[in-house]
Amino acid sequence: MTELPGLGATAAPAPPVGNHLAELRSLVGTRPLLAPGANVLVFNEQGELLLLRHAGTGRWTLPGGSLELGETFEQGARRELLEETGLRTEQLEELAFYAGAQYRFTYPHGDVIDNVSLLYRAHGVTGQVVPQPEKVLEWRWFAPDALLTLEELRGRLIVGMIRFAARL
Repeated sequence: MTELPGLGATAAPAPPVGNHLAELRSLVGTRPLLAPGANVLVFNEQGELLLLRHAGTGRWTLPGGSLELGETFEQGARRELLEETGLRTEQLEELAFYAGAQYRFTYPHGDVIDNVSLLYRAHGVTGQVVPQPEKVLEWRWFAPDALLTLEELRGRLIVGMIRFAARL
């Protein structure tokens, strides 16, 4: 534990890097887990929204994912954006918070998560889209008001976030 200056309290040391959710899953099976995470809206100059077709589900989603132990929502958003797309952002603007049973998602293999997610908008994006091949089948720019169907999107969380994006 390290002391926090002026607070007289201590903070735990940084947790080991790993896949926290996968490690939990190995212990609890397919039962629902709370999955704190973050997603990022990335727009191009034409106002189109970047979507990724997820390798695990075959559905379209926003860049983002679950937090690792010790990460803030912003740190997780930045990490996932870089990992999944190769993009970096100068600024992340907090837009909306999502939680509740309506955002439960069941993966094709049976794992269930209750999403607790913060939506960000990226400003000052740099780099070129280079998707992570083991996670992303393809990527494409979409007009935010040209909503895909629920069957094409990765669950109600992503539907809600894209609907929010269409109002920006």
